[in-house]
Amino acid sequence: MCLPLPGDTARRVPARPSQGDNIGLWLDKFVRRRSPSPEALRKGDAWAIKSEYRDRALAPFWREITGAARAWRSEAGVQGLARSGEAVRALHGDGGWRTHDAKVHGRLLVDYGRATSTEMSLSFHPTWGVPRIPASGVKGALRAYLEETGEADPVLDALFGGTERAGALVFHDALPLGGTFKLALDVLTPHHGKYYQEGAPPGDWMSPVPHTFLTVVDTTFRFAIGLDERRLEGMAPKVALDLAVQGLREALDSRGVGAKRAAGYGRLGRIP
Repeated sequence: MCLPLPGDTARRVPARPSQGDNIGLWLDKFVRRRSPSPEALRKGDAWAIKSEYRDRALAPFWREITGAARAWRSEAGVQGLARSGEAVRALHGDGGWRTHDAKVHGRLLVDYGRATSTEMSLSFHPTWGVPRIPASGVKGALRAYLEETGEADPVLDALFGGTERAGALVFHDALPLGGTFKLALDVLTPHHGKYYQEGAPPGDWMSPVPHTFLTVVDTTFRFAIGLDERRLEGMAPKVALDLAVQGLREALDSRGVGAKRAAGYGRLGRIP
């Protein structure tokens, strides 16, 4: 379901986004469309998302002729990364934090399934309008990796905390370096749509329905991890940070982060 913008606002919004616009806001909130017909108003689906409106809204985000990834740059994203770095330094002081830069290998899809006006989603920073990997996702990916590789429970409890206390590690959203990123079109083709949506028995007579969505490609993100030394419980700060950064590097490269990781999405490797 989508709702209309006020008329004065809609007339001031350009037909297509340009470099420097808040791309996340475009994808989450804006679908240019015609006014609903009286019949649609009577049926109660006046503002349902039609495929033609959705396709038109997504078209500017990849190169229409070749389907190749399209590069975007956000000056607000540059400022956002700089402010994030200032916040990390202010919170953790000298030596109490580390960064790691990693580039997307293949495709990245974070927060897939989140409700948006285009029925597709990537996680965009609400202020800076650039793709992000939320701090919660970074924390989850690192903890899962350390658990799988056999890290001791007391170490995990000290680094990540538990139900009654916070851990020593402090995670921050990962943002694109230089405010630059690329979006590429991908497609998912469910063969049993009525089974998933309506509970109808699946069968060969059901038609596959392609569903397009956007992914992040060829983009370098900066990850930042800080440390609250008061919660280390005897572990040396350098040891804790070294373990976290090395674990994150290996987790991103081998396990990935975000959705569809079993299909190879979400892998990020160090910059050559």
